[in-house]
Parts: sequence; C-alpha cells; structure tokens
Amino acid sequence: MLKKYLFLTKPGILFGNFVTTLGGFFLAAQGSIDILLLLLTLIGTTLVVASGCVVNNVIDQDIDIKMQRTQNRALVKKTISPTVALIYAFVLGIIGFSILWFGVNGYAFLFAVIGFAITEIVKVEKFNLMEFAQSIAAVVGVHSAGIWAKRDTEPEPQLTDQTTEDNK
Repeated sequence: MLKKYLFLTKPGILFGNFVTTLGGFFLAAQGSIDILLLLLTLIGTTLVVASGCVVNNVIDQDIDIKMQRTQNRALVKKTISPTVALIYAFVLGIIGFSILWFGVNGYAFLFAVIGFAITEIVKVEKFNLMEFAQSIAAVVGVHSAGIWAKRDTEPEPQLTDQTTEDNK
C-alpha cells in the first residue's frame, strides 16, 4: 500500500530535483556547508515537489488511462481515490512549505511557491508547455538553493565597548 503512495510522488522527478537543489546549494555555499540548512532545504524542497507530482497525477488521470506506460497508476486503477491523493498532496505540501518557511527562510519559501505555482498552473491549463514549466521550476530551484545556502554566511556585526564609547 505504501508503494502506491510513493509512486504517486514520481520518485524519478524527485531525484532530479534533489540533485539540482543539492548542486545549487553546493555552488552557492562556496565551501561553507551548513549541514542542518542543507538537510532542511533538501527535505523541504523534495516534499514540495512531491506534493506537486501528486497533484499532477490527479490532473492527468484522463490522459494516463489512454497511455500504456501510465495505465497501471494507482489513480487510474482506482486503488487510491483522487480525494485521498489530494489530501496526501496537501499534507506533503504543508510540511514541505513549513520546513522552508520556518527552517530555511522566506526566500526559499517564496521560490518554492513560485515553482509550484508555475508548474501547476501550466499543468491545469494543459498548455502542453510542461517542459517549459519544469525548466522554469528547475531554474527557480537552483537560484533559491543559492539563496538558501547564503542565509547565514555573513557574520553578525559585534558591538564592543569601544563602539559604545565612540557613539557617546
């Protein structure tokens, strides 16, 4: 049963986004890796992407039933209902967005919202621009990973007794 839910998240897409985010994070970190920040970034981003993939599965049911490659998906076979899948997507999204907002920063959250919205709006409208939307989402992911990695790299200015004396 858990396998069906895992495959709703499209593990191949998750892996691709994971690698992209990881690469962007390492490039932006410039050798100074905050392991906790890296883990929170990867987990939050992966959960947001997983949420989007589940939503895409719900949207694509009508297409999936016609394609041999996708005819055995859980939503097509009705082993998971669309309502349950959307609840699953909602929970994944809430957890992922929360991790990015509270554990990483507002920029990470904002870029995740932008990437999610672009991908889902294009998909819902069925513009057949999915590759374009995924490219934009990947660029957003790489740029946001760079912002995330830079979050705590600047040292806080320290007040000294001399600084206090100078201001009197």
